[in-house]
Amino acid sequence: MRYFIFTILFFLPFTLISEEVKADYIIKKVDEVVNAPKDQKMKMKLIVIDKDGNEREKLIEIFQKGTDKRIGRFLLPEDQKGIGFLSLPNGVFYVYLPAMKKTQLIASQSKGGKFAGTDFTYEDLESKRYSDYWDGEIIKEDDENWYLKMTPKKNYRSIYGYVITKVEKEKFFPVKLEYYDKGGNLIKTLERFKIEKVKGYLVSKESIMKDLKSGNTTKMILMDVDFDAGISDNIFNPERLGK
Repeated sequence: MRYFIFTILFFLPFTLISEEVKADYIIKKVDEVVNAPKDQKMKMKLIVIDKDGNEREKLIEIFQKGTDKRIGRFLLPEDQKGIGFLSLPNGVFYVYLPAMKKTQLIASQSKGGKFAGTDFTYEDLESKRYSDYWDGEIIKEDDENWYLKMTPKKNYRSIYGYVITKVEKEKFFPVKLEYYDKGGNLIKTLERFKIEKVKGYLVSKESIMKDLKSGNTTKMILMDVDFDAGISDNIFNPERLGK
């Protein structure tokens, strides 16, 4: 009996500590999976659907290097061709508007603005590691998934109050994100489908972002992707956005 009690008391603190750090461990594993390539280049078709069912297609090309450099430009439609964004370390974010021939630095308080008529905000397009900016708490778990409540770290100024992230256990892949405002209201969702390995890396070939306020939806379809191509650091420069 004494041995039994000793065993329980010995392992109880370990269990409590394990549960406390488990969410942060999961977030770090997610980072490892989604940021596994050294660099990546992709083309994506975006289908923007308004609340009345009207559709508009766009084509965007995105380059990413490491975890904190990302640049994207619209190739189509013609009236938006050349519109681009650049995400750099430490939350630095630029947008290029060809009609004005102007590169604009986006302030932190303005990152809730939508990018080029899609349902993605500037913050959504930033390239960063989840574990650097979000704290996690497991709020639910089943056989296949963890459900994490992710809240911004104290030094991170997010437009969101928190995000509920559904992580697939087998792959450590975030398959659904629910975004809540600072008042605790669900404002949009992002779901990822057709999660497959391409050249050894896990990718989502189809995603759907729904804005619950406007009733609009943006569907993303991966058209082409390449990894570890040796992308130069030189392209991640505000002066290159308009070229």
